[in-house]
Amino acid sequence: MTERSKWLSHSPKISREKLFLVTTVFLLTSLALTFLADEGDKQWQTELIQENVSERFVQVTAPDDVEIFYLESREGVVKSTSKSQGIMENLLSIGWRTETVDEEDGSGSFLSAKEFEEETVLAYQDGNVGESAVYFTDRDGEGEWSTETVDSVQTNGPNVGLYTSLTFLNGNPLIFYHAAQGDRFLKAEKTNNEWSIEELEEDIGWFADTATCGEEAFVAVREKGEDNVYLGRYDGEWSMEDLDVETDTDVAVAADGCEPAIAYMDTESWEVTFKQDGETKSFSESRFSRLALEIEEDYHLLYNVRNEGLFYAESEDGEEWSKKAISEDPTAGSYNDLAIDYNGDVHITYLKENDLFYATEVPENRETLIYTQLMIVALLLLSFVIFYKDKLEEIFRSF
Repeated sequence: MTERSKWLSHSPKISREKLFLVTTVFLLTSLALTFLADEGDKQWQTELIQENVSERFVQVTAPDDVEIFYLESREGVVKSTSKSQGIMENLLSIGWRTETVDEEDGSGSFLSAKEFEEETVLAYQDGNVGESAVYFTDRDGEGEWSTETVDSVQTNGPNVGLYTSLTFLNGNPLIFYHAAQGDRFLKAEKTNNEWSIEELEEDIGWFADTATCGEEAFVAVREKGEDNVYLGRYDGEWSMEDLDVETDTDVAVAADGCEPAIAYMDTESWEVTFKQDGETKSFSESRFSRLALEIEEDYHLLYNVRNEGLFYAESEDGEEWSKKAISEDPTAGSYNDLAIDYNGDVHITYLKENDLFYATEVPENRETLIYTQLMIVALLLLSFVIFYKDKLEEIFRSF
């Protein structure tokens, strides 16, 4: 017997159990390290969702799934398109799923979508003057949409439901909107499964936007004939103050520590302006633009700049802002919306002429890390199958 043969005969053998254990520990450690790895800088990705839709009114929500609401055409019909944010769905490139929310022609003007108790609900107007109404739509546990009429032309006259804005207060849906007849600003609140309607103001109610914190709802709203912007508060009792600023276009409101902050296009400077605690911050010169403002730890503002495109601004404290161009097409983003998901990621939807787009920030290394994680999981499963091959064969034979 040679020296090499003697050495091999006396060398310790690694049992299959130890080999499986070592392999498993190595792979699990590698998997854990991928979750600690740097995903890299975030980059904006933009996607065309659908061509030839209405050039007005769009909303986005982003709890577990990203869901965009829009009008099929100028004549109405509310559509929803959604996509899961799950890892497998993204890797397998599972596309957007589109469904009809309200198939009535003329429905869907002034869309307002909100998340409540893990469900998405909508408020909007029937745009047919002779059949105008305020609708409230929600989805049951089986995914079926149901719509109920909140107010109608029979109750409050033609073109009721302009500038609908939906929020929730103490678990109850709350809708603010304008009625053209008498130029009135109204509130509809659902308690004990019944809607109650109250007139709040006259000559006010354009470009309303709402936010809620605790037991108080905030409403930023503009006069009809004048440009004054007002801040309304509702906690069971209604009050309103003149903010001493003016706009001839959209307004937006968000709650920051139960204190309201607003965004508007200032008619004195023609600049998009953020206002909080009496302090203002100006951005870019604009004309008509829908403004989207959200405060979820950080501050997020979305707006169109005339002849320049759609811009997104972000701040940690509401004072120092960074600005990024989402689209440099001058026609992009006059109608837009944004949502912040549970991870703090930003989801944007906007219209460019008659086309619907979606944009979000994605870390440059995220996809590579996800593929690596899936590969490690696959190796773990393979090692399990190899080690327990005999036992698995016995189990299959028993069937």
